[in-house]
Amino acid sequence: MKNLLGLVSALFLIFGAHVSQLAAEESVTLHGEGLCAKCALGQTDSCQNAIRINEAGKENVYLLTANDASKAFHKNICSGSAKISVAGKFIEAGGKKQFTATKLSLRKEDLVKGEGLCLKCALGLTPSCQNAIRVSESGTQVLYIIEHNEVSKAFHKHVCQATAAVTAEGKVSAIAGITGVKKLTATKIDLVETAAKKESPKSAPKVANATAKSELTTIKGLGLCAKCELGQTAECQNAIKLSKGGKDVIYLFAANDVSKAFHKNVCTGSANIVATGSLGSEGDKPLFTATTLELQEVKKLEGTGLCLKCELGLTRTCQNGIRVSVDGKETIYRLDQNGVSKKFHRHVCQDTAALVAEGTVAKIGDHLEYTPSRIDLK
Repeated sequence: MKNLLGLVSALFLIFGAHVSQLAAEESVTLHGEGLCAKCALGQTDSCQNAIRINEAGKENVYLLTANDASKAFHKNICSGSAKISVAGKFIEAGGKKQFTATKLSLRKEDLVKGEGLCLKCALGLTPSCQNAIRVSESGTQVLYIIEHNEVSKAFHKHVCQATAAVTAEGKVSAIAGITGVKKLTATKIDLVETAAKKESPKSAPKVANATAKSELTTIKGLGLCAKCELGQTAECQNAIKLSKGGKDVIYLFAANDVSKAFHKNVCTGSANIVATGSLGSEGDKPLFTATTLELQEVKKLEGTGLCLKCELGLTRTCQNGIRVSVDGKETIYRLDQNGVSKKFHRHVCQDTAALVAEGTVAKIGDHLEYTPSRIDLK
């Protein structure tokens, strides 16, 4: 870790940061240090709220219009400063920019806003994926390394192989002996909505992936509800978790008639499913438009276990298979490379063995794929 952080410190001079700009004509929320413009800053003759925030590496102070909302809140910062959030709009008053707040609140947690990225994919600093936020503070680049908790893991898909403007709430702590690097234990991480997204019409979702597949393809995996199980959507919507390149990937399903009719199968629990349709994207999220959706067939297999590479030469890498004979006809099932299958592989890597397996089966292309939940030698 010390070697990693030392390398990070040396890299700050070559890394840039994207800082969001506040638009005066829009309703926005500011996060910063709340203080009294008279008692703390000496800028006014009477007590008035002010907020000090960091913008593009520069500290700016904005006076808050003395409306009812601001006056009622003043007791929280009159005798000292506090971390606050204020929602409202910028206005011009006396040739200076002020902020008219409609809502003010104390912040119990730190807020970090900057460029979200992956320490492995974007910077090549860690052997495995981990989130971080790069921020410009008073002209200095600071890297917040985000603790790899459940909040961070759930958000990682947004920055795994790309960067994005993000805001995170949580607890910031210093790392002894290292400047320019801090630790963030996040309780919430959100993408920052860009001006381009705000201006795009809701009736015409933008396809972010120009090379999105339009041909039909078949996928299989664990079907679940994006709202009830994942908490990713405001309303119930089908989703599928599958393995891709050794990683778990989540695809949401377009809410068409096929998907809606199928939802009862996964709303209150997960199930192994197989879907045919086209894969594209909506915004920055993969989206699968299904033409068929089915539960995978639960099936018990008894036959000969073998290696598809060593025994049959069908694959470039070792993979389990089961050869089943029914009425003199042989059928080969290809087994998913899940934990059950990998653990069993030593029994059939360069040999065959009689076995019995429990699991689900789905037809993918011209072959049958089997997802085992249990495999035993006979």
